[in-house]
Amino acid sequence: ETSSPSPSPSPSSPSPNSEKTEKYLISILHVCLAGFGGAIAGLSVARRGGFGGIINKSGTTPSLKNAYIDRDLPTTWGITCMSFVGVIELLKMSSPAAAILRLLPTGNGD
Repeated sequence: ETSSPSPSPSPSSPSPNSEKTEKYLISILHVCLAGFGGAIAGLSVARRGGFGGIINKSGTTPSLKNAYIDRDLPTTWGITCMSFVGVIELLKMSSPAAAILRLLPTGNGD
C-alpha cells in the first residue's frame, strides 16, 4: 500500500497564524537591531572618551591616554535602546488605542 502525501496549503494564501508569527518576528528583529545599534553607538562614545572634551582651566582638553573609558557603556547603550524599542513594539502590537475604540459605542444604536 502506498500512502498519498497530505495536501499542503498553497503558498499564495498564508494562514492568519503565519501572518501573526511574521509580525512577532519583525518586532523581535527591530528590538535586536536597536540593541546592536545602541551597542555600536556606546562603543563609539566609549572609544572617544565621552560625549565631549573636558576643558581644563588652561583652556585645553586633557589627553585621551589619561581619560577614563567606561567599559560598560556599549552594554548600557544596547540595553537602553533595546528597552526603548521594545516598549514601542509592545505598544504597537497591543494597540491600546484600537482596544479603546472597540469599547466605545459606534453611534448607530449599539
